[in-house]
Amino acid sequence: MNEADSLALARKFEEAFAKYQIIARSIKKPGRGKIRLQNRQLYFSVLQSMARALYGAGKYAESLEVYSWIPPYYFQIRQVLFEKMWAAFRASKFDYVIGAIASQQSRYFSPYLDPESYLIKIYSMKKLCRESDIVLTLNSIQAYLKGLQNGRITYKDWSRRDLILSGIDTLTEQKASPTDLVKLVSREKREIERTRLTNFLIKNFERNRPRMISQLQKVLGYSKLALGNESSLLTQVSDLEESQI
Repeated sequence: MNEADSLALARKFEEAFAKYQIIARSIKKPGRGKIRLQNRQLYFSVLQSMARALYGAGKYAESLEVYSWIPPYYFQIRQVLFEKMWAAFRASKFDYVIGAIASQQSRYFSPYLDPESYLIKIYSMKKLCRESDIVLTLNSIQAYLKGLQNGRITYKDWSRRDLILSGIDTLTEQKASPTDLVKLVSREKREIERTRLTNFLIKNFERNRPRMISQLQKVLGYSKLALGNESSLLTQVSDLEESQI
């Protein structure tokens, strides 16, 4: 795996893909094509790396296909959906773009997107002649921006964007009964850990909030100015910090 990762970092994407493919096959082989439960997350991680390598090699349609093999119970599924959106966008499959974005906004996650996802969504909707949906998207961006500015959107809303952060938030809300684990971990220590995790989530949100506000303002500006000029709108995507996989 380290060798494949090194090749990918060196931008030798096709060689990296071949290595990842060998690893994926080796994970499936002992189970005669079936993946053992303890190896599933590893296997999905390798698939994600394969898709990234194909994307880096400019094989966007193939990358999109591999991303589609990753099931929703992979622990990095929202990141996969984000990357799948980019693969579909580069492959000019705009209906798949909208599908990947809709999955990112499912009730299982947060309704709020990363700024560049909004820009890609607007561009794709313009390509699909869905003008009324563009207006709704701009309204949702404005509501998101206002919520970040006035404090109505909290760290809990932010945490739902990611399965790991959402899981941490769930841990902070769980109330164990007085007898649970009392011999292993005292109630006092559990409260200390709960406070530590809550503070981690709050700091993570506060650190990212100014960046999100700035980038959402850019998205609104770019979108309103460039809706009549698709090439201009597309050019602005690279100005956002997280615009690349």
